[in-house]
Amino acid sequence: EKTITIDPEVQKYVYSKTDKSTKPINSSLGIENSLARYENLLFFADNGGTIKCLDTDLNEVWALHNLDDTDSTITVDVEDGVPYLYTGNEVDKQGEQGISKFMKINARTGEIIWENKYPCFSRFGDSPSNGGMLGTSIVGKDDIKDLVIISLCRYGKFDGGALLALDKKTGKQVWKHDLTIYSWGSPVDVYNKDGKSYIIQAERNGMIRLIEGKTGTLLGQMNQDTYVEASPSVFNNYMVYASRTGKIYGMELK
Repeated sequence: EKTITIDPEVQKYVYSKTDKSTKPINSSLGIENSLARYENLLFFADNGGTIKCLDTDLNEVWALHNLDDTDSTITVDVEDGVPYLYTGNEVDKQGEQGISKFMKINARTGEIIWENKYPCFSRFGDSPSNGGMLGTSIVGKDDIKDLVIISLCRYGKFDGGALLALDKKTGKQVWKHDLTIYSWGSPVDVYNKDGKSYIIQAERNGMIRLIEGKTGTLLGQMNQDTYVEASPSVFNNYMVYASRTGKIYGMELK
């Protein structure tokens, strides 16, 4: 019988509202995204929009600010040997209307390479629902290796949403795909054996869309349930997703 013994060394990084890198007006310190990593560098964003880079010894390397609460996980891409980050904020502390800013950042230095600003809405009251960027971006591969794809909530109109494909080098929009309603979950990229890309996007109302990655063209859709929040999971040609009704669905991709 074989056994494994684990004796980890626990390290902690704690920062407060007095941290010099945190703006007092936007000093909400909760973290609702997953940690991203490249080599010995760690990246996260907080509820006030502060974006931080730490090394694996938990020393701060750099910090900068986005406009608002950032829940989506930072994505990492390496281009010509240089690591870059992609990140965007939601509309929360700005009020019922605001800007979702999506940025490309040099992961080593914190330099902003380009940024785009998108007007979005947010709802407060008894049933609050933020707009802006809530899902994690797609860093394209194969036939969309030059694209980064984002999903925006409450964009264009109050209950609107869209997928945007941006050129990695310039940030310019390559295509836009309007959704029937906004989406909380992240878009998912899948590829066939020839490297052709497809995007799966689950909308809040339960509509599942299959979109051509290179052009943004709708290839098919179906409505199985309602209130889909989580991102679908894909393995080979099979997709699994869950709805707020408590049901889990499996779907074959053809």
